[in-house]
Amino acid sequence: MTGGYVDLLVETDLTDAERRLCQAAAKGRLLDLRVRRAAEDHPAHGPGWGPERQIRAQVLSQCPRAASAAENSADVYYSVIGSLAL
Repeated sequence: MTGGYVDLLVETDLTDAERRLCQAAAKGRLLDLRVRRAAEDHPAHGPGWGPERQIRAQVLSQCPRAASAAENSADVYYSVIGSLAL
């Protein structure tokens, strides 16, 4: 963080899951990080999920803008399926 602002992330700052999310968003696709085991996919177990299933809030806020600019599109949307604790 510099000057009270959060530095923009670049591709080399992203985890594999975050990179996959940005790529999917740029193509207007969803990214499904579920493992298809109900007990493990339940949001109550979210704190125990590894980096392969975690997306930082900064990425969620930055990725739509980057994808939108790249595609010269006015809107890019994410669909969050399940609970989201903010």
